[in-house]
Amino acid sequence: MEAVPLKFVDSVVEQLGWETLTELAPNVRHWRWKHVIYLHYRNRVYYEVVFRKEEQGFKHAFKDKKGKLDLLINARMILKNRRFARIFYVRDATKGRCSPHWDNVQLLSESATQKLLGSIAPLIDRVSGKFKSFSGSAECTNVLLTSFSRKVYLRELTLRYCGQIAYDFLEDQINNSHFLSYVRIAGRNWPQSSLDLIRKFCLKGRLGRRTEATVASRDVVINSGYIKSLFNVWRTGGDLNFCLYYDWTIADDDDDDELGPLLNQGGVKSNPSWVPTTVVHRTKKSIACVSNSYYLIQCFICECRFLRCNLKERYPEYHNF
Repeated sequence: MEAVPLKFVDSVVEQLGWETLTELAPNVRHWRWKHVIYLHYRNRVYYEVVFRKEEQGFKHAFKDKKGKLDLLINARMILKNRRFARIFYVRDATKGRCSPHWDNVQLLSESATQKLLGSIAPLIDRVSGKFKSFSGSAECTNVLLTSFSRKVYLRELTLRYCGQIAYDFLEDQINNSHFLSYVRIAGRNWPQSSLDLIRKFCLKGRLGRRTEATVASRDVVINSGYIKSLFNVWRTGGDLNFCLYYDWTIADDDDDDELGPLLNQGGVKSNPSWVPTTVVHRTKKSIACVSNSYYLIQCFICECRFLRCNLKERYPEYHNF
């Protein structure tokens, strides 16, 4: 431990998120690591950056971690402090409420905005980073995603469809982001094939890593066969840890009646169709909750070996293994 170069220690600590730094700062004892961890803990600064598309170009503004807009903060200042500066939230708010403060924000061309995005991309925190375009415009979101593609990886992603780049960006995040835990697709024109990506993301939820997905697009239709396939994967392994939400009731299909027999295979608490039905796994410390609206399927696994067990918190009555 004494032979570890200080430069290496610093490069490792630079990758740590705020929650980890907060836990480590008062507890690390080794002098070499303690000094560097406390240095980053004391000096780390987090920012949110908000974008708007206007007729003549693009505007952006920075907020502090508490969400307070500060027009004195600019990209040059943040880049100068790149060792400790992190961006934890990027948002397209083109269609959101426009406060008078935006009148004082400099207007940039598309090329200048792309250059800005390229410069701040390395500062976006992959451990805690969030991207949201729910109240954005297709044009602005397209510019953001194009600039961030294969450069930025996130923890949370809320995305409106703005063309093929949205699908490709979502696919890359699901395949390559090690910390992605929440995905929401919203708005019109999402292709039906998006459900393949959502399924893949849900199945990444395992012990120690919970995933949550929300489908809020009327153009993406979920039927009972889709839920049945996820349920079957859970029933086979009993090790899934995810939630799938849907803003509408699932579509009827010829397999609707097949969900009933599946739910009747051991340890079932029956409810009306709109109330989740709970199934206890036969061999694993795990449960699945299935419904035909909103909370379509939730799978929990006992995580008592970690700091927090969602199964014990949410369903203590089923935690008697």
